[in-house]
Amino acid sequence: MESFYRSQYLFAKFSHISSQECLLSFRSLRSKVERSHEAARRAASLPLFLCHGTSDDVVPYNYGEKSAHCLNTAGFRNLTFKSYEGLGHYTVPGEMDEARNWLTARLGLEGSRF
Repeated sequence: MESFYRSQYLFAKFSHISSQECLLSFRSLRSKVERSHEAARRAASLPLFLCHGTSDDVVPYNYGEKSAHCLNTAGFRNLTFKSYEGLGHYTVPGEMDEARNWLTARLGLEGSRF
């Protein structure tokens, strides 16, 4: 079980990095999606889950909001953004449970035991 939570932790930290990268490369991403019908189709159907704590002192909360907005503007329509009141730059079991449930549902693994 410990390794499961460790992998979830890595998933969560990866999402923080992705949020920062999204803001830095938004124009490039949007132009790529706009130039290609196939890219636009894929972006519209790709499920994304972003989480951000409102008290994050490393990556400001508004970066998470901006990332969600940028991705949506770039054509990513299947986006879920979850904010966690009072959460800093760390994860908590409730957040990881929601991320696991979201991923499990997208992979069609409901009822499976991890």
